[in-house]
Amino acid sequence: MYPELFSIGPFVIHTYGFCLAIGVIAGSFYISKQSKKIGLPEEKAVDLILWTVLSGFLGARILYVFYDLHYFLENPVEILAIWRGGIIFYGGLIGGVAGFLIYSGRIDFPRRETLDLFVPATALAQGFGRIGCFFNGCCYGRETGCPLGVAFPFSDHPLHPVQLYEAAFCFVLFLILCQIYKRSQHRPGLTALTYFMLYPAGRFALEFLRSDMPLFAFGLTLGQWMSAGVVLCAALFLAKSVSQPHAH
Repeated sequence: MYPELFSIGPFVIHTYGFCLAIGVIAGSFYISKQSKKIGLPEEKAVDLILWTVLSGFLGARILYVFYDLHYFLENPVEILAIWRGGIIFYGGLIGGVAGFLIYSGRIDFPRRETLDLFVPATALAQGFGRIGCFFNGCCYGRETGCPLGVAFPFSDHPLHPVQLYEAAFCFVLFLILCQIYKRSQHRPGLTALTYFMLYPAGRFALEFLRSDMPLFAFGLTLGQWMSAGVVLCAALFLAKSVSQPHAH
């Protein structure tokens, strides 16, 4: 694969970090553009992006470290080497939502409308992040004989490029969420709940094609159990939202 994009002396640009940065920038641009349409001051939107992104990265790294705690206890310096990869999305989701809730309470703007603005950007950033995973060689799939199989340097057989499958899924999800966001101005929270249902459902299915994740319980990975939990919670909130009358 291509874990390093290029280097200038000791300074190395890692492909994973580069793709992740592109995703964050693209998502931030979307939020900045849409925030003007709903009356959210740009400076508040920027501050909220920073809080959400930084707390998201922190949460994603913390969960990854705990997931492989024995290794990091023996190599504590590696905890800071986030540019090599090593983050877990659901840790980032928990951290990002926590940062979002903490800071959004300080701005004079409805939380649900603001969250609706952020979730399409999240899906967009995830898509770029998964492309970074592909070039980094992590989050790989099972062996396959289908034409889409990719030869990874650490495997003697082609593997499912699950990273690219999920990237495509996230980009399509971004487009879907954008359409829902445009058409649900009178149903605040609907776009966010749709994301919290569709992404985990897709992630749950794609996990069956991965071979880098050990089974956690009852034949499912930890990611699948967390996905199922998020879908269940979102479905309950969505059912409640749909049952409420439209605002006029």
